[in-house]
Amino acid sequence: MKVSLVTTLGTSPPVVTEFLRYVAEAEKLPVTALVVIATKDEIVLKGLELVRAAVRYRYPSTHIRIVTLPFQDVTSQDETLEFMARFAEVLQEQRSVHRASIILLSLAGGRKDMGITAALVAQYFGVNGVYHIVMPNIKIVNEKLEAARHHIDELNEADDSLAYYGQHADIFEPIMYPPLSEYSVIKIPLIPYPTSLLKEVARLLEPGKKELRRFRISQDVVRGLQSSGLVRVTSAGTVYPLEEGLKLYEMLRRFTLA
Repeated sequence: MKVSLVTTLGTSPPVVTEFLRYVAEAEKLPVTALVVIATKDEIVLKGLELVRAAVRYRYPSTHIRIVTLPFQDVTSQDETLEFMARFAEVLQEQRSVHRASIILLSLAGGRKDMGITAALVAQYFGVNGVYHIVMPNIKIVNEKLEAARHHIDELNEADDSLAYYGQHADIFEPIMYPPLSEYSVIKIPLIPYPTSLLKEVARLLEPGKKELRRFRISQDVVRGLQSSGLVRVTSAGTVYPLEEGLKLYEMLRRFTLA
């Protein structure tokens, strides 16, 4: 059984390794892969190197893959759509290329809007579980991170970050792997979208006008697409995808029409 974890990363590196430890030790699942999605922000990237070293140190059999978004932060609609596309690509790759039988997503890292977007996309592409991590003493965690800032900087400058991490494990390990009793992991209920419905929606959103009668889509779904500003439907049943619908189609088409 192959188990893949997918996480977003912000300025708090421990949320990634806390999730990994929870799945491996509390749920007792053999985590074969960990995918970390991060922006190009300097602080985020420094934390990313710390995550990489921490995973290699404690879970050397878990393959870690880094996906770096081409911007400093997700602050615009275009950046959100790019994040959605890259995130969907990661999920599809884990399922079809790496043959992961279970994909679990953590929403704890990064901006809140990244988490919301990731949760929505997760429903489209068959994620098996969505989780959030709550650390009651987050102030203490932030203080520990700040106290270790010098060592984090040195780890990023080291020729061998894993060796540096090991030499200073007494500093890094309590930060990156607090006891399971010190934080809570919440599983968020997830209702996946049927693949057949997604394929029909993607076909409806592709460029050009269509006749609604040729699609196996219920009226409530059509009304939802229309009220969301994704399509315009005439009284004669002709469907015209709108700008937002075309943008969504660009993401969906690669994974539902393949």
